[in-house]
Amino acid sequence: MAANKALGVSGNSARETSTRGTAQQPAEHSGLSRDLQEYREALVAELDTTLVPAIVQRLREGAPRLSPRELTRRMLAVAPAPAPASKMAEQVGPEFYDTAGVRVVLAQPGANPISKQAVEHRRRRGTVLALRTSDGRWIYPTWQFRDHEVMPGLADVLAVFAGGSSWSVGTWLTTPSEDLDGCTAIQWLNDGRDRDQLLNLARHTARRWAA
Repeated sequence: MAANKALGVSGNSARETSTRGTAQQPAEHSGLSRDLQEYREALVAELDTTLVPAIVQRLREGAPRLSPRELTRRMLAVAPAPAPASKMAEQVGPEFYDTAGVRVVLAQPGANPISKQAVEHRRRRGTVLALRTSDGRWIYPTWQFRDHEVMPGLADVLAVFAGGSSWSVGTWLTTPSEDLDGCTAIQWLNDGRDRDQLLNLARHTARRWAA
């Protein structure tokens, strides 16, 4: 109801729309499994009661007024992308962005998404962890992004493994190590701990892999 008021929809109209939507739902979504139907209903409710009012409030405070279509496109871009069904992907992720998502995540607040070429440039330079799937897609673990940038220190670690298998590097980054007090390399970076110690361990590992 709060979202309806914020968007200028009357209570009666909202109830009529809700009734029509409920009546049409079985026919429109009969192909969904029960758990997906329940997830969809919870998602729609959350969007209406939480997301839409928050967006309207930001507009009142002067945020750029993107068209609903463009805003929806950007929101969809940062939804987790499909990932390979494997234990390795489950460990390295388990959530990933595709290229479209990274374009939005690395854009500054209020700015347009960065270009596809800019993402490819980062991937080729090895300053972002990019993983190639068996069907040729590039996916990016979501944990590596923070405040519209790649997490501090990660690019230095990736540089140590330049030329190696990105999946192997991703697994190493997310595997607890006794040399890091039982932490993963990602936890170590997140906690702001000694980067030189981490880089030394990375160099030792890279040499061992190359032997």
